[in-house]
Amino acid sequence: MGEEQSFQKKDGKAVDRGTDDGELRDLLCKQNQSGETALYVTAECGNADLVRELINYCDIVLAGIQARKGFDAFHIAAMQGDLEVLKILMEANVDLSIPFDPYNTTALHTAASQVHAVVVNFLLEKGSNLATIVRSNGKISFSAARNGHLEIVKSLLSKEPGIATRTDKKGQTSLHMAVKGIMFKW
Repeated sequence: MGEEQSFQKKDGKAVDRGTDDGELRDLLCKQNQSGETALYVTAECGNADLVRELINYCDIVLAGIQARKGFDAFHIAAMQGDLEVLKILMEANVDLSIPFDPYNTTALHTAASQVHAVVVNFLLEKGSNLATIVRSNGKISFSAARNGHLEIVKSLLSKEPGIATRTDKKGQTSLHMAVKGIMFKW
């Protein structure tokens, strides 16, 4: 017969009495061969209920651990377009939306590149710091325009109209990029 575990309630949650908070944190920090934590894999799979439970035991550092791909749980949820998981993570700590991946992009960039308009709108609405990033870095609007993602461009422009006049190193605006995007699709 297997050893029975006993559980106690802690803040309304069932906690194994044989595991202290340090051991639980160590377990949640463990990464697989791809560098993914339990929270990352859960967010990637879109299991909102389990994300809600795990985030109760994570601080910003643990929640922000990046996998080898350079994404953390928040980035991967944005890439998947999983609004429910993003809401849970954002509710736990709004600062999860700010970190950059190795390519200097935020979860907003990632959601925009995957054409997850609902997620883009949510991030722009909830993450005031993300609007500042959009304002200072026209890269999001350029890539969305270049790829013909009109709904994404509209969302970005509605939040930060000033990005319409931003130019890249070649002096091109998002409008130039949009026209080029259309031309390449023909």
